[in-house]
Amino acid sequence: MTSDYFKATIFEPKYDTPKDREVLKRTYWKYPPATEPHTHEIDPIEHPRAAVVLAWKQEEVIILEDIKAEMRKGTQSRWEDLWVGQNQEYESMVCIPLTKGVPKSSSREFIGVLTIDTNREKYFKDNSDYKAFLTNLIQPYRVFLAWLYEFEKDQNLLLKLLQ
Repeated sequence: MTSDYFKATIFEPKYDTPKDREVLKRTYWKYPPATEPHTHEIDPIEHPRAAVVLAWKQEEVIILEDIKAEMRKGTQSRWEDLWVGQNQEYESMVCIPLTKGVPKSSSREFIGVLTIDTNREKYFKDNSDYKAFLTNLIQPYRVFLAWLYEFEKDQNLLLKLLQ
């Protein structure tokens, strides 16, 4: 019997020179012991309906309550297997865009997407009340992650200036 687990990743937009466009690259992850993510990069052209891509492009929280049911939606599905059989290892998932700056302003900057998934069936709920609850719950962490990215960027700039 497999125990319940949660996994988390952060994907950041990075410019891919051979493809001549931005792709999402996995930069951080937290998985159960002795496991590691399969997905290193997500190309939005190849996987336009993937939940993580939709969270990036729409800058909104995407909740997949039941991934198997989501797959049955055909062209309206917000799930795409990024590798063969991926859906067999997932039940419920949330993709949270990480941004900083004022919405719909020139100061707005997209940082990445935080994904949290579980093998628990229907753990995350895809309704407006739950989405509002989850958004409020995760907001301090989104702010903290944005601050960490800003700190890292400032630190890298300082190191370049000192060279």
